[in-house]
Amino acid sequence: MIAKVRLPVLLLLLFLYRLLNCLTIRTFFDPDEWWQALEPAWKQSFGYGYLTWDWLSGLRNWLYPLPFILCYRTLKACGLTGDWAVWA
Repeated sequence: MIAKVRLPVLLLLLFLYRLLNCLTIRTFFDPDEWWQALEPAWKQSFGYGYLTWDWLSGLRNWLYPLPFILCYRTLKACGLTGDWAVWA
């Protein structure tokens, strides 16, 4: 007979599984993500960079790169703008 698992225990187990999954799975970084989030966030934060036509024409929303913009601006405010700071 299967023991009844309480909801908090089940949620904890699912969380631990997801955490282990995040820390151990190595996947590729899709280049399209670079042009949809990181590059526009860099341009918005540091004032230079490349935007593709869909950004220039206003088809894209700034909500998706917003977390990266916040991270980049925090680094900039702390004076940590070197390559080592951004890639870390």
